[in-house]
Amino acid sequence: FCYNKSLEIISVKMMRAVVVAVKRSGVSETLIRACKPNILKACFSDSVTYSGGHASQGQGGFYGSGGSRINTSAPTHHPEALARQADVLELAQIMATIESCETELRSLGSVVNTRTIELKAKMKKTISTPKVRELLNRLEIKGEPVWGLSSKERDLVRSARIKYMDS
Repeated sequence: FCYNKSLEIISVKMMRAVVVAVKRSGVSETLIRACKPNILKACFSDSVTYSGGHASQGQGGFYGSGGSRINTSAPTHHPEALARQADVLELAQIMATIESCETELRSLGSVVNTRTIELKAKMKKTISTPKVRELLNRLEIKGEPVWGLSSKERDLVRSARIKYMDS
């Protein structure tokens, strides 16, 4: 209670000082009344930093002063933007299966026989399942891999998306 009351007293004194300074500059009373809440927010912004230098020589100043960088609301939490390890592992297993089929298919060359047809069907069946679509939907946001993935995992998600779209 004491801390909040002290802060309130300080904010009122600060507001009065700012209003007096603005009045002396020739700004109208109506504009001052309209700007009071914003002036108070700007006075207590936690994102104002001094850039250094000497103000008399045109250097330095307060970056973010005037409330230009003030945070008026808390950032929203998006749990869907983070990757789940289980999803990454499952997608890696699926892609390993497809890669082994592709390797075997390459080793057979361009010959068309029952084995090449089986391998292509297995690859298509493996990648075009609803489970893969769900995994990709959880591992991507707006067409890009979600946060928390290593560069290899990001590449894995991208290549899985390409294979899914091609199937």
